[in-house]
Amino acid sequence: EYSFYVDETSSVDTVVGTVTATGASGGSDDLVFGIHDSTATFTIDESSGVITTAELVDYETQSMFEFLVSATDQSNDLMTTVEVTVNINDNNDNSPVFEESSYSAQVLEGVAVGTSVIQVVASDDDSGDNGDITYSITAGNTDDVFSIDSDTGLISTNSAINSQSQSTYTLTVRAADGGSTSYYTTTTVEITVQDWSNTVPFFENSHIYLTIDENVWPGFRVGQLSATDTGGDINYLIQSGNDDDRFSMNRTTGALVTQREVDYESQSEYELIVTASDDGIITVETSSATVTISIVDLNDNSPSFDSTFFTLDVDDSVDVGTSIYEFVASDADSGTNADLVYAIVSQSPTEVFQISSSTGVLTTTDSLTLGEEFVVVIAASDEPSDSDDTLVTTVTAVISVVPGDDTPSVISADSVDVSEAHSLNYPVHYVIVDRYPVSFDISSGNNDGVFSIDENSGALTLNEELDYEEESSYSLVVMVTDSTTLLSTSYTLTVAVSDVNDVIPTFEQTVYTVYVSESADVGDDVVEMVSVDTESGSNGLITYTLNTVDSDVFTIDQSTGVVSLTATLNRELTSSYTMEVIAEDSGSPPLVGATTLIVSVSDENDNSPYFPQSVYSVTVPENTDPGVIATLLATDLDSDDNGLLFYSISAGNDDGMFSIDSDSGQLSTTDSLDYESETEYILTVMAEDQGDSPNSATMSVTVSVQDENDNSPEFTDAPYTLTISDTTDIDDVILTLTATDADSSDSGDVTYAIDDSNAIFRVDTDTGDITLSRSLDPDEDWYESSYEFIITACDNGVTTPLTTTTTVTVSVTDDGGSADSTDWPRFSQNTYYTSLQEGQIDDNTIIQLDVYTSSPTDTDSVEFSITSALGYYSSLTSTGDASSYFSVDFTSGVLSSKVILDRETQYLYEIVVTAVDSDSESATATVLVNVLDTNDNQPSLNSASVDVDEDVAVGTLVHTASGNDVDEGTILTYTFPDTASGDSYDLFSIDYYTGYITVSEALDYETDTTHELLVTVSDSLYTQTATITLNINNINDNTPLFTDSLYEVTVSELTSDDVFVVSVSCVDSDADDTVSYSLTDTNSLYYIDSDTGSVYTSESVTYDPDEPYTLLSVVCEDDGSPTLSSVATVIVTVDADPTTPTLDVTSYYSTLSETASTGTLVAMVTAQDSDCSDRGLPVYFTVESDGVFVIDPVSGQVYLTGELDYESDTDHSVVVMATDCSEEESASVTVVISVEDENDEVPIFSSSEYTGSITSGMVAGDSVTQLSATDLDSDTLTYAISSGNDLDLFDIDATSGAVTLLNVPDFNAYDELVITISAYDGGLTALTDLTLSVAEVNYNTPYFPIELYWESVDENSAAGTSVFTVYAYDGDRGQYGILSYSITDDDNDYFNIDSSSGVVTTNEVFDYESETFYTFKIEVVSSGAMATVPVWVDVDDVDEYEPSFTDDGYSFSFDADASVGTMIGQVSATDDDSGSQGVVIYSIETGTVHFGINETSGEVYIKRSLLEYNGTARRRKRDAGEDGVVKRSADELTVVVMASSGQSGSLESLASISMMVDFSCDGCGTSTQTGGGGPADWQVAVIAVFAAAALILLALVLIMTFQRNRKMKKHDSASTDTIAAATNPHDQSHHPSAPMGHHNPAMHHLHPSHDYRGTTDLSVMSRHSSSGRGSADVEDEEIRMITEQRRFTSQDARTQPDSGIAHDVDGLSDISFTNNIAEVVYAPDDEDHKLGKIKTRNSVSDSVHGFPIQSGDISSLLFARLSQIGGPEDDHNAIVEGRQTFGLVKETKPAMPGSLSSIVANEEELGGSYNWDYLLDWGPQYQPLADVFMEIAKLKDENDMDDHFSKTKSRLERRIKNTPPPLLTTVAQGDVPPVQPIPVSRTHPSAPQQQRSPIAYDQPYAMSAMTPNFSPSLKPLSGHSPMPGHIYPSPKSTPGHLRNVRTMYQSPRRSSQSDLELQV
Repeated sequence: EYSFYVDETSSVDTVVGTVTATGASGGSDDLVFGIHDSTATFTIDESSGVITTAELVDYETQSMFEFLVSATDQSNDLMTTVEVTVNINDNNDNSPVFEESSYSAQVLEGVAVGTSVIQVVASDDDSGDNGDITYSITAGNTDDVFSIDSDTGLISTNSAINSQSQSTYTLTVRAADGGSTSYYTTTTVEITVQDWSNTVPFFENSHIYLTIDENVWPGFRVGQLSATDTGGDINYLIQSGNDDDRFSMNRTTGALVTQREVDYESQSEYELIVTASDDGIITVETSSATVTISIVDLNDNSPSFDSTFFTLDVDDSVDVGTSIYEFVASDADSGTNADLVYAIVSQSPTEVFQISSSTGVLTTTDSLTLGEEFVVVIAASDEPSDSDDTLVTTVTAVISVVPGDDTPSVISADSVDVSEAHSLNYPVHYVIVDRYPVSFDISSGNNDGVFSIDENSGALTLNEELDYEEESSYSLVVMVTDSTTLLSTSYTLTVAVSDVNDVIPTFEQTVYTVYVSESADVGDDVVEMVSVDTESGSNGLITYTLNTVDSDVFTIDQSTGVVSLTATLNRELTSSYTMEVIAEDSGSPPLVGATTLIVSVSDENDNSPYFPQSVYSVTVPENTDPGVIATLLATDLDSDDNGLLFYSISAGNDDGMFSIDSDSGQLSTTDSLDYESETEYILTVMAEDQGDSPNSATMSVTVSVQDENDNSPEFTDAPYTLTISDTTDIDDVILTLTATDADSSDSGDVTYAIDDSNAIFRVDTDTGDITLSRSLDPDEDWYESSYEFIITACDNGVTTPLTTTTTVTVSVTDDGGSADSTDWPRFSQNTYYTSLQEGQIDDNTIIQLDVYTSSPTDTDSVEFSITSALGYYSSLTSTGDASSYFSVDFTSGVLSSKVILDRETQYLYEIVVTAVDSDSESATATVLVNVLDTNDNQPSLNSASVDVDEDVAVGTLVHTASGNDVDEGTILTYTFPDTASGDSYDLFSIDYYTGYITVSEALDYETDTTHELLVTVSDSLYTQTATITLNINNINDNTPLFTDSLYEVTVSELTSDDVFVVSVSCVDSDADDTVSYSLTDTNSLYYIDSDTGSVYTSESVTYDPDEPYTLLSVVCEDDGSPTLSSVATVIVTVDADPTTPTLDVTSYYSTLSETASTGTLVAMVTAQDSDCSDRGLPVYFTVESDGVFVIDPVSGQVYLTGELDYESDTDHSVVVMATDCSEEESASVTVVISVEDENDEVPIFSSSEYTGSITSGMVAGDSVTQLSATDLDSDTLTYAISSGNDLDLFDIDATSGAVTLLNVPDFNAYDELVITISAYDGGLTALTDLTLSVAEVNYNTPYFPIELYWESVDENSAAGTSVFTVYAYDGDRGQYGILSYSITDDDNDYFNIDSSSGVVTTNEVFDYESETFYTFKIEVVSSGAMATVPVWVDVDDVDEYEPSFTDDGYSFSFDADASVGTMIGQVSATDDDSGSQGVVIYSIETGTVHFGINETSGEVYIKRSLLEYNGTARRRKRDAGEDGVVKRSADELTVVVMASSGQSGSLESLASISMMVDFSCDGCGTSTQTGGGGPADWQVAVIAVFAAAALILLALVLIMTFQRNRKMKKHDSASTDTIAAATNPHDQSHHPSAPMGHHNPAMHHLHPSHDYRGTTDLSVMSRHSSSGRGSADVEDEEIRMITEQRRFTSQDARTQPDSGIAHDVDGLSDISFTNNIAEVVYAPDDEDHKLGKIKTRNSVSDSVHGFPIQSGDISSLLFARLSQIGGPEDDHNAIVEGRQTFGLVKETKPAMPGSLSSIVANEEELGGSYNWDYLLDWGPQYQPLADVFMEIAKLKDENDMDDHFSKTKSRLERRIKNTPPPLLTTVAQGDVPPVQPIPVSRTHPSAPQQQRSPIAYDQPYAMSAMTPNFSPSLKPLSGHSPMPGHIYPSPKSTPGHLRNVRTMYQSPRRSSQSDLELQV
């Protein structure tokens, strides 16, 4: 591998390097070197291997070459290769190149130092240091205003920029590379300094009309829109109406171009709303105009027919002048371009037609001959205004003459016979006519649609079966209609129907059901069976027979069919009988019919109901909720109402405690039963049927009531009170208590217990006897004169004993009793009765035993123990010792259980307890513990299996479910589970308390043999389920039944013996029953298998015409007991064997011409059949053919009904079928027809359609395609282009059919061309279409209709947001017109474009603070050709961050006597947004009017003297609202400051300022207002100033008059159209220019959509209409008000109310700034005098106020002036603060304080002239314009002021100071380099700052109107307005006076002083 290096500057033949190799000999002499890769850059010497350059190399083109060098040894032809790499050394051979030849940009004056202006970009193709570029500014950078980044080329401001110092800078920028020998390139950058001027742009015309032709190419210049703006650039934009992006507008030039093609047919007019926006600094002013673009229709659409050619038929009998067809063409154009004219281009072979030029209707001009054919070429042409633009389309029509109005003729016979025995679709007849195609229709006579006729062939067939008896003949009227001429003829055909015995006797019903009472007598008629046979004669005579097994019960009359009884009936034994009734007619052969007769026996009420149980018992617990307690069912063998039972309680229910459901028999309680009221009920339940004479049965039902412990004991005489003597002895009974319990049994036993805390008394547990326990000695401590204790009575309830208590009160009388001796201790009762619930936990307290001792208080010494304990299982059985079960507390006597007790084991315990006192005396007591029952045991129920006969009666008890529960007193209930389902539960019922299971519905063994019932027993807490199986015993209760009662079968004659005939089937529903079959009568022809029911032949079957059928009665019998049977009927019919028809001739032959007419008779076929002839029936014929031939089915005549074609078939073979009358046998014969040839064939093209193509390389004469046609008649053909060749593009060879190109078409005009070709054989013509596709050619390259896309997108928009759609255009069609879009120069993929639609979307979320704009290019490619367009996308700023104050609160301190304008502090806030949204604007949100704030710097200053505040604070305090507008605590005032960006919707922040005012300073306590007396010195000075000002204004009036006259003349001569004429779309000079040089998007900070404000060292004025006076350090109050108002209104001036002045625009109605910006230049002066020079531009809109005054603002002067005028001070405050308006109430009254007239009048009294300073500074608070004029009207005329002005000139000049006027941006000026003071002349005629006096003098032209809500100043009174308006002088006008004004919003005021009327 070799690697060499060579400089790119090397010349050709420079040695690069040498490749060496060694050959087989060890040397290189035999070696030959060569380069193997194909490269022309290097060569190699074959012998030496030296490589040299063959051409110049360039590093920038290719920096490295790689190739293979071979060395070949010639001695042995061996070769080797090596890889050689040649590296090109880069030399500094390229100079830097700028991307643009020159640059231009704009920068706003006053922008901050370091602001980016524009970036220049250069590139150098060299690499390394040679390609590194350094930028520098070499010239044009006056005062080093700009600097450039040496690496990036970004030019920024280096110092403050002033457009008045220099408005344009042309910089020379050098780009130098870093090579050792550096190369450089220069370019020029022109930077325009943009001032702050911003007026409203306006269009000369608000509605602009444009017209363009349709189909102009994209990029066509529609027009040039131009708006006027006196300052700044204008940005144009299509606001609406351009929904489909059809148009585009250059945003800087206003050029309107098409972006897409326009088509008149799609849309004829567009209405666009176009806006013009300026590049306003504070606000962007916008106006709009409506642009209506009318599209001119061009004749670009040719007429079009529905088809390319037409084939028409015309009747040969039409008259001359008959219209035969209307040709209709359409044209998509409009107007005359769409008006069509028709004409005949040619017609052959003769001219017999003409066409209406207007309607296109073709009519005949001569008679026509049948068979002629004409070729007519029709043309449709439009009528454009220019005949050269006419477009024509032709079509060809081939017109054939066809037969005229001859009606079709019927050839076939007019009558036919048909047997009624024929089946459906039988061919009755063929209607033959003389022409085809025709249509057939039966118009009448076809009653009930018996016949149908084929619409096309005329074949008449049977559609319904014939019935001779109903209709013996039909007269059919057949309409035959010619399908071509639609002419019709009628044809009557008579169809005679022949009768056969084909009607079987028919019963109306297949099954008859009749009802006979079981009480009917023998011989009574049951029913008359009637069979219908519609045949006549013997065929309709019927004989009846009865086929039944019950022949002993019924019989039938053979003639009448009456069925009668031969025995009595019993429904309960047999409820119905089934039999077959057979009807046989007397025809030959006879026919039979049968039906089934069911005789149902009607019930008689001859059976009484009965209960299966005569006695029924049930036990019901007392207190149970009302409900069903039993189901009582009876049975009645009768049916229907006779067996329908109703149940009732007939006895024993006197108190209504029970009810029974009359239908179901369910017995229920109506209320809870009470054992104590009634222990038993005996009810009589009756079941009664519903027969006419009802029968009934009764049953006794005993309902026993089971007792429950539901009654508590009751004392008989409670409460008890008695008196005893203290001498009563111990154990004496003093009272016997009696308590009773209404419950029965043990539950009613009562025991007693005592609760005596005195331990004096005892009670006997059983008897209730109360005795003394101790003596009643009055000397004892326990003695009392009265005692009270409680007695408890408890019953013996098993589960829950019930108790009752009573109080016993014993009074003791002192009878001298003494203590008795007794044994101690003693129990309170000898026997204790208590109870304990079973299952309780151990250690459960049972009872507290009470023991009495000798002293009632000495009970602690007693000890208790259990002596014995016995348990009892029953009342007689003891279970033994139970002492271990219980325990007694040793000291307290509490008896407790030690184990869990179970009542089911031991229900009672007897415990003996002993009590021993301290004296060892003892006592015993018995405790009886009754264990109470708990429901702790589940009930049990055993399953059972029971046999039940299936015929048991309803109500029969089949089983008793008996459950068991060991718990005592438990009530068991029985139910079927709720979840149980199935039919079994419907068949049985169960009683709730007894568990009786009874039958509730009839049982059927055949349905279910076993029923399993789930029965649930419940004790209310626990349930148990058992299965009760009921086995049903089968009873033979079903008669075997045949599946069919009647069987009909046919057998063929000659059938041999033992042949199966039919099988009958019988079913017995009884299980296990076997059936057998038998025939009732002996029959030698047939027999039956007794097991299978199959019937067989006994011998060979023969056909007997007199008796063709046999009746068989089959009996089916079961083997049950008793035996049951049924019968069925089998009808066996014998079918005769048919014969085959015989044809008379074996073959037929015929010859026809191929032009033979239809209806021609071809042949006649005949045949014979003996069977049919014997029956008088014919043989019928049919044919098998292709529809060309038909045959009459009766006569056998063969006719031609279709067209013959020799070329298709030279002969036809027709197969005729002869079928016998049975329609089962047939024979065939062939009819051969030979066809003779005729010349009748139309030429046929080889293809149904032809296609071809025209390619781009074809020239005239080239072959296009070859057409060919054939003629089956072998005629010679001639080819021609019949129509469609309207452009004369093609030619055709008449003989060969070769189509050639005659003229080359426009390839981009057509996708395809269609022409009509004709082939003519001398008589007939064929047409076809040739469709030629026009090749797609690449004639055009793509281009963009506009030169630059300047778009925008909001920051933070989601990725994928659609930005805009780009459109390119390529005039080519198809594949060459396919456009593919892509984005280039977007390295970071910020954007994406849809390659097909051109929709540009974002790829990421943009941040304005990171990047404000993006540039890239869009490339479009079409068929290899490419075009690009630059794109500039601005990122629109969104306010994301609210301003943030540096401090939450501020505090400023100052003296109250600080002068107006003094800065007292500064607030500061920052905003993280960039651009206009990052600007911070300050305003005072709430607070006193004494302070102001600089909008941009945040400096707070005194706006109004605080001295008057000190004197009026108390009075003003009452005016302060709850919101604290004025807050004063001691010397503190509070002001709230707001910071925002100043734009609509801006985010805001608030901060509070605490103003600490020191009112204790010297002089602070006195008011600045002075009293009366003469004028002060300063007043005299002010008067002098006003006098001088008056003279100046007079001079200015003269100057302005002169200037306006000049402007009016100039304006009148300069009225031109602002719309440029439409130009060539491809003239690039008219394409929209890029914004570079006019409004460069690179100057992003100058984008018109942004608002730029900030604090700079240069002060500028906003457009406002104030006086222009004030301090540089103090913001003018008027400006503050305007600025604050602007924040809410200036964003969209259109939201402002209408001014009420004609031609006013919304933008002018906005309270915004309308003056141009003025720059203030400061000059040094001595400390006492300074001079400010005001330089203005665009003087037509500058302020008229140019008088500098002392520091202070308008409001301060007004306050001072108002104080002098007088009046309430609160009114002064209200006027200045805007709470009270200026103006006059009435003209007769003096002006109100603060009005303009009052100020001037007062000054006039002082100085003898107007005080112009005050006049000019006067600022109404947004008062109506009419009020302003009314105030001005009060001023005196000042025409003669020259002398006074000259006297005051010098004094005015001495008073001038350098305080600048208030600035729009309200930026404090700071230190500005001064300039030499220059006195401002008040009389110089060209002084630009003095435009006109505020008083309107004589005007040489009408003054423009002004908006009534401009800023409150006198400047608008100058009459300047950009919109036209007029003031018309009245005939009585006096120069210099304007007294009253009439406006549309103010009522007119008429006075003698009215001189001028404002008309709007």
